[in-house]
Amino acid sequence: MPSAATVQGFDAAMAHALQVASDNERADYAGLLGGVLRVSSVGLAAPGVADAHFTITNGQGTYKERLQFVGTAVPIDGTWRVSWVTMCMLVEEEGVVCPSPPAGAHATVPLPYSVTARRELAAQAPDLLRPQDLVALPDGSLLVADTNRDQILKWSPGGHVSVFAGTGQVGYSGDGGPAVDAELESVGGMALGRNGTLYFTDGNRLRAVSPAGTVTAIAGNGKPGSNCGKGDALDRGLSPGGVAVSPDGSLYVTDGTHEICQISPAGTISTFFKGSGARTYTVGTPEGRVAFLPARLAFAGSGDLVVFNLSPPEILSISPSGELTLLGTGYATQLTTAPGGKVLLASRYGTVQEATKTGLTTLIDLNPPRIAGFGVPGQRPGFQADGIAAAPSGALYLDTDNTNGWSDVTALVRMGLGGKGEVLPIKTPLLATLPAVGAQGFPASVYPPALPSRGSDLPACPGTSGLKAFGPVAVEKALAEARELNSTRRSFYGDLRFTDRAWWPSLFGEWAWSGYERGPHAVDSHSLASHDIFSAAVAQACGKQLVRDSLVVVVGPSSYSSQVSHLYFLDRRGQPLVYFQAS
Repeated sequence: MPSAATVQGFDAAMAHALQVASDNERADYAGLLGGVLRVSSVGLAAPGVADAHFTITNGQGTYKERLQFVGTAVPIDGTWRVSWVTMCMLVEEEGVVCPSPPAGAHATVPLPYSVTARRELAAQAPDLLRPQDLVALPDGSLLVADTNRDQILKWSPGGHVSVFAGTGQVGYSGDGGPAVDAELESVGGMALGRNGTLYFTDGNRLRAVSPAGTVTAIAGNGKPGSNCGKGDALDRGLSPGGVAVSPDGSLYVTDGTHEICQISPAGTISTFFKGSGARTYTVGTPEGRVAFLPARLAFAGSGDLVVFNLSPPEILSISPSGELTLLGTGYATQLTTAPGGKVLLASRYGTVQEATKTGLTTLIDLNPPRIAGFGVPGQRPGFQADGIAAAPSGALYLDTDNTNGWSDVTALVRMGLGGKGEVLPIKTPLLATLPAVGAQGFPASVYPPALPSRGSDLPACPGTSGLKAFGPVAVEKALAEARELNSTRRSFYGDLRFTDRAWWPSLFGEWAWSGYERGPHAVDSHSLASHDIFSAAVAQACGKQLVRDSLVVVVGPSSYSSQVSHLYFLDRRGQPLVYFQAS
């Protein structure tokens, strides 16, 4: 790590912060402790300010972390020295709030950020945020559940991407109307019916999109549940996860903690299989005694239902009469039915497997480098498939995103059983499928068009119309939002209602590892933006007026994440909106 002599404005407070960060056992990354720093390049970014590209490699045992940064440096006594703000970035990467800079410390521009936007965006498919479940359509197109947008996207051959369902605003609305105008709560599992109807789990409901594009509710009254019960499916409280369509057209959906529900074509719900807490299998009864937490489902051509059991992680098979068979251990991210009735599963461990009558067979090992640029250099050469779909033509589709710990790219992939793969082209820009100015739920009075940025720190700046000074009520609302961001109860990174339009493109590019930011975050402090260490960079990019009207809330680590975040809020017509996050 840089010594005290190379840190501009170094003082006792920063020394203490570095020490605490190095010893922080709660940190996600232990890059400061025993790490080897290598600077790859230093280039002039502005008069008196340079970009410093460097990597911290930390090898503990057989696992290595390589953390890539772009920080800032300033010339002192003829040498480039790491700036105060860059040291703050490293300290806060380890879950420690950076101290205020000493008098005279250079507030460097450009702003440092982990894994540069240029590098990050260059590796990403331009219209995908966090793709998960996939469904292949007969015409060669692909449906993608994007959980960070609460939307279902449609990829068409040639690379065009459009919205299949969801406005981008989290909520529940639209039944009986076009799926593209519906609000979705939380897109989960998906399955395609024989007539082309798409079934998908959405929050505490099971919904469907007809071939004509109309969305309807199939089961669930919007309240959580853990018991299938018996009766009208729309009257039941549900907590659905995986969904599958049986050969006779019945729907099967996981519910709560230990049941699989069956929904008849007439809309009647009943229990198909129910487990208990024991580890003994009882064959021949739907009340088999098995520790059961079903998560994903798919039907084999034989009529058996193949189940990924989350805890313990196992692949099970249940016959139409309720006989249960353990096929093997493993963690499946999605199951799919391939032509001929084969059930294929994507594994969290970087493989594609087939579930047979007697066990699991590995078809493709994704750990060797199959596709150029996939994997994490020095750690894992392959990638993990988060979704899997088999087309009627026999083509196999996978997706991966760079929040899963295995990949540093987000992409859709077509694979052959021999392991040869290709990345599917995506030619639609991100903003073409995000809600437009004035779209439903996003009025222009609250989300006006973005303004150009003066520099490279921010891709765009929030519009200044409708801004209000932060009063006590607005401050409390902003603090409440900050406590909720990245919590287990909702995802800031998919909930566009809490962000200014100018922030959307950079939000999903620069902070792609945010999928791990889970658990309630504690508010460490709040102040006017002019007091924050990143304010100079924001002011240079977007002007002093924006900083004058902004509130900064510093959010500390959660029980699942070490990250410290500086959230810049605007009050626009009584709504506190985040427009910038630095860490």
